[in-house]
Order: sequence, then C-alpha cells, then structure tokens
Amino acid sequence: MEPSPNPTDRPGNKPQPIKSSPQPTTRPVASLDTAYKMVGPVVLGLFIGYYIDQQFKTQPWWMLGMTFFGLITGFWSVIKPLYFSQPDSGDVSDKKTDSD
Repeated sequence: MEPSPNPTDRPGNKPQPIKSSPQPTTRPVASLDTAYKMVGPVVLGLFIGYYIDQQFKTQPWWMLGMTFFGLITGFWSVIKPLYFSQPDSGDVSDKKTDSD
C-alpha cells in the first residue's frame, strides 16, 4: 500500500508565507505608555505642590507631599492592570464543565 501524499506536495499547493505579527511595532508604544504613566503623575504632583507652596508660603511641604502622592499614583497605575486583569479566555483549565 502506498503512503498517502502530503497535501502540500500537490502541484497546486504552494507554501504560504508566514505573516509577521504586529507585536514588534506595538512594544515601543507600550513602553512609552508605561513611562508616561510613571512620570506623568510625579511631574504633575511636583508642579501642583510647588504652586500651592507659592500661594500659602509653606515651602517645601506641599511639593514634597504631592510629589510623593504622584509617585504612589504612578506605581499604582502600572501595577493595577497586572493584579486586576482578566485571565486569558483560552485557558480552559479553570472552567468547569457539565461532566465535573
């Protein structure tokens, strides 16, 4: 008995080129997003604290407090998606079926 031919060996079937994934172009954008999430609240807190200090003559307390608050907020905005993200929908190990 002859072995069945491989479907890709047929004359009309040519191997299709592998399409590149868009991942390499999205990684720098994700890195910039993380950087802005970390630096943005710190800089904003610094400026707001400086402004309040200038208004009430309380240097450097509001600036230090708001900068610290911005630091906490920046870390939280990066860490929050890691803790509260949904599990992958393709993961069937945790799902119950009717046979369980």
